[in-house]
Amino acid sequence: MASPNTMTSRERVIRSLCHQTPDRVPMNYHADGNFSKQLRARFGLQGNQARNCWLTGNEDPRLLEALGCDLRMLVPDYVGPEIKTNPDGSFTSVFGEHLLIRENEIGAAFFEYPFLPLADAKSVEQVNAHPWPKAEWFDFACIKDQLDQWDEYAIIGGDMGTLDCMNRCLTLFGYERVMIGMAERDPVILTAFERIITFYNEYLKRLTDAAGDRIDIIWLGEDLGTQKGPRISASMFRELIRPLWESVLRDIHSRGYFVMQHSCGSTRAFYPDFIEMGIDVHDTVQIEAEGMDPCELKAQFGEHLCFHGAISIQRILAQGTTDDVARETRRLIDILGMEGGYILAPTHWIQSGTPIENVLTLYQVAQDYSRQVYR
Repeated sequence: MASPNTMTSRERVIRSLCHQTPDRVPMNYHADGNFSKQLRARFGLQGNQARNCWLTGNEDPRLLEALGCDLRMLVPDYVGPEIKTNPDGSFTSVFGEHLLIRENEIGAAFFEYPFLPLADAKSVEQVNAHPWPKAEWFDFACIKDQLDQWDEYAIIGGDMGTLDCMNRCLTLFGYERVMIGMAERDPVILTAFERIITFYNEYLKRLTDAAGDRIDIIWLGEDLGTQKGPRISASMFRELIRPLWESVLRDIHSRGYFVMQHSCGSTRAFYPDFIEMGIDVHDTVQIEAEGMDPCELKAQFGEHLCFHGAISIQRILAQGTTDDVARETRRLIDILGMEGGYILAPTHWIQSGTPIENVLTLYQVAQDYSRQVYR
């Protein structure tokens, strides 16, 4: 391992994930498309070199470099059926969702689902007849070229939606149908969960076969929390979701990757399960949510669990001053980042309308301050 003042981004991230102090705090970035466009213009970057394959996407690596970020996401090429636009302006996603992307008055994107294709499904046969995606719709030959460009960076496979059963089904069946279906153990809903996991299991196998040991982190997701508490109980998670995840985690762990789990909202109730399952990192650490005080999380779980996120896109970045952002950045580094175990990042996509100066302050202060206190 290089000395603390000469670490590569990959060394910095891995050292932190091993609960050791790096030379500075590792950093990550994600934002909605319009905000990233504005930020690229601020740095004088022409065009957009981000990749998107209709299932996942990444940020322009030039923008990540300008901010000083340490992680890069792998994105395969999409070679599946044509993505169709529907008469209502929505398009049909690879999961068969009807997705309509709108923008509010300040340019922030939000999603609508004007048609729920499985809302009336009453049988397992109808679920199985749905056009679920196939791993062969994605070409992983381009992964080697991405890895060749990012030799010194920590590499992520997957994203915050990988393995996402509940959220994905909400856009296919509707919220009430999924929640009641889980409570009643409806085989229609549970079969849809299994179809999602089956796809992602094969997708991740092909991705990891293409990348080999150059992947450092597999990023998985499922929104288990709300602002006020868990979306489902820990016992329901153990019965319905955890076994599905563990069927995929066995292969991931056998390859020696770190595992990062994404969930918005209040997720503290699930941390003991995450640790038992061998999940290494929790993203997003949404500190406004009930029970998500960072001091308590670090003290209770920080020996076994790392944290990714915690920089609020709802309050501090969107509504604070640059002084507020600087103070909060230093505070969270002091709480979550001492003795490693923290990757600084926004809690979700930074939204259009967020002051650019706040974001620039975040990344500059994080680098400068953490280099001082990590000595």
